[in-house]
Amino acid sequence: MILASVTLPTSFLDTCVQTEVCRLKYPLLPSDTPNYLYSLFIIVLAIFLYGVYRKFSIYKIGRKEIFRNLPKLVKNGKRIIVDGLGQKKILQRRYGGVMHSWMFYGIIALTIGTLLVGIDYDILRPEGIVLLQGDFYLGYKTVLDIFGLGFAIAVVLALARRISFKPFFMGEDRSDRFLLVGMLYMGVSGFVQEGLRLALIPVPWVYFSPIGSIFANLFSSVGVGPSATSFQSWVNTYQTLWWIHAIVAFALIASIPYTKYFHVPNSIINMMLTDEERPLGRMSTPFNLAEIMKQQETNPDFVPDLTIGIKTSSDLKWDQRIMLDACTNCGRCEAACPANAAGRDLSPRLVVQDLKNRYYRDSKMKESQENEDLFSTGTIRDVEMYSCVTCAACVYECPVEINQVDFIEDLRRTIVSSNRLEPAQNTLLSNLASHQNPYGFSNSNRSNWTANVPDGVKIASENGGVEYLYWVGCIASFDQRAQNVARSLAKIMKHAGLSFSILGSEELCNGDPARRLGEEGRFQELALQNIEKLNGYGVKKIVTTCPHCFNTIKNEYPVFGGKYEVVHHTQLISELIEKGKIKISEGKLKDISVTLHDACYAVRYNSIFEEPRKILKNAEMDLREMPRCKEKTFCCGAGGSSYWYKIPQKKTITSIRTEEAAKTGAETLATECPFCLTMFEDSTKVTGTKLAVRDVAELVADELP
Repeated sequence: MILASVTLPTSFLDTCVQTEVCRLKYPLLPSDTPNYLYSLFIIVLAIFLYGVYRKFSIYKIGRKEIFRNLPKLVKNGKRIIVDGLGQKKILQRRYGGVMHSWMFYGIIALTIGTLLVGIDYDILRPEGIVLLQGDFYLGYKTVLDIFGLGFAIAVVLALARRISFKPFFMGEDRSDRFLLVGMLYMGVSGFVQEGLRLALIPVPWVYFSPIGSIFANLFSSVGVGPSATSFQSWVNTYQTLWWIHAIVAFALIASIPYTKYFHVPNSIINMMLTDEERPLGRMSTPFNLAEIMKQQETNPDFVPDLTIGIKTSSDLKWDQRIMLDACTNCGRCEAACPANAAGRDLSPRLVVQDLKNRYYRDSKMKESQENEDLFSTGTIRDVEMYSCVTCAACVYECPVEINQVDFIEDLRRTIVSSNRLEPAQNTLLSNLASHQNPYGFSNSNRSNWTANVPDGVKIASENGGVEYLYWVGCIASFDQRAQNVARSLAKIMKHAGLSFSILGSEELCNGDPARRLGEEGRFQELALQNIEKLNGYGVKKIVTTCPHCFNTIKNEYPVFGGKYEVVHHTQLISELIEKGKIKISEGKLKDISVTLHDACYAVRYNSIFEEPRKILKNAEMDLREMPRCKEKTFCCGAGGSSYWYKIPQKKTITSIRTEEAAKTGAETLATECPFCLTMFEDSTKVTGTKLAVRDVAELVADELP
């Protein structure tokens, strides 16, 4: 684009033609400026690289680990693009999300803009090529001004949030506000410099810098211009501002490995390291009991070298250290945590921060010194770990993909191995060991609930060749209220003409209560016995009414040789309605208003949220959603084995959710988990809430002939 002739000092023209739209090379600056600039940058780069080296030394990661995991960068590319660059999880919270996104994208845009200047000035122009000219340059200026404005506004909002209305869940380091002030200076000073330059060197395309032109007009209004007698003093002012701007920018770059800024590369690394093949509902497996038993059969003297749990910071693996260091202390996990909302001694944010601070302190110790126990130092507390309901709300909310539940479950394993459990927790494990169920009842009573089912229910040992095995679960087998859920599903399956059987007295607890409590050995014992029985009967399809059984058999058992097609009862019922095998008479449930509680282990761990809604809508019920629904559901309080013991709290998790359900004005609270069912029934009785609690299967079964 060629514009009208403009008179510019020849020392500022460089390779640009006087009448051509082009970015001037280091305008108003001495010709030797690049020499000083790049000399300073080399120092900054050295400080930055040393910081990165120091970080990776603390993480204890070597070149082998780096190169071995590089393929995951491509494998997990979608996650990095969507959650990292796309800021998907960040934007789950509107105010903080938009604010952070504008800062993030502003930094990216300004960084790209600066890199383009360096490429143009120092690589292309010596070869006679000008990159920043014509329409491309005009677009470049406009885009940078827009992103720069968004960046500056976002930083102002971030400062205001911390100073005036900081959310209760947000943590803050001492350096946070200084970093934000530095970023704000960068954003504002950039526009001030641009305005001063445009005032001193007027160009016809000034309005393609929408924000810079405003500052240029302000400077021009006070007499700044190329013909002003004070021209040189304003040039000196520009040079001073330019160098301060550059020094602040370099200081921020150098500080990245030493401050919270490092969460950006760390979060990308953390997303890269995520094991996409491991379901969220599958815990880590520190050892394989079956393999140990095989080795002991051939070698009776074999003693396995097992490291279970996290006792000291040295037990943290390098990828766990990176995960912890990706935390920005934003507190979104704390805001979503039902245990924290109930006043329990738990903040997922502080668990991560405390572990991170401890391993940084321990990293300063001499190699000859042993790291102190995390629990004896007070870094982690037993009650803190068992306050968690393992609902994974924190995992879902975390914008940098930290899995707080993984750390908590590993720390629980440490508590168990140290024999520090409470009496109720020991009773649970004792019942699982002696009776293979958490109640301590005889397994011969497991099929008592079938007495009231017309024509009874087939037992697998007596009837082969069925399509489904119904895994009843402990609570639906022994709890009188939950037994009606089992009877309801049996009625539905019989009505639909499905062939199914149950294990009856041969069914053992799936092991979930033990594993979530931290007793890995007991879990694997139960799992191996169940898998042997299921495989022995040639089971292919399993239906469950309990999301905990569903998650364990579907996600945990495959590691130990139990691979089955597992469906949750809401999935099965929804499919039966869709195929026309179940029909509910029109109008039967029309006048019932219902609110649905999404079970954590169904919705967050296994993405089951549409099926129960389809059932209720097919039944033409008045479905009233709670504010926290689907993936944002709020736990009933029973998860993570919490059903079997009590934790000090100011208010029960269940009562918080019951109040939320009651506020919808619905008459009925529909559940999809027998644990949720019993928790809410007890809560409505204690609180006097007039709300009927029914499982989805019960609502459907009641309307069948």
